[in-house]
Amino acid sequence: MDTLKIVVGNTVDLFIDVEGMSSSPDEAMIEIYKAKRYPDGLQELIETIPPTQISEGAIQFTFDTDQLAPVPGKLYGRLFVNDSGKKINAYFKMVFSY
Repeated sequence: MDTLKIVVGNTVDLFIDVEGMSSSPDEAMIEIYKAKRYPDGLQELIETIPPTQISEGAIQFTFDTDQLAPVPGKLYGRLFVNDSGKKINAYFKMVFSY
């Protein structure tokens, strides 16, 4: 993942395919942050989003843009999955526009 382009005022269904993931990982979430500062990394946690659905190899996250970004702007995300000790950290940018 790199950059997600999202229209303000919509509900987003984000589907993520994880090769080799079981149907019940120990932990899965997306964290949304307001800022990314070098060299400290992501800062000012806005929200943690749990998965809506998990099936064999795929995770669905659903969130409302009105809560995260009611106006155009940029936020940063971190996807974290722990599946029986196999950990995934993926970072991405979210660009909100009208």
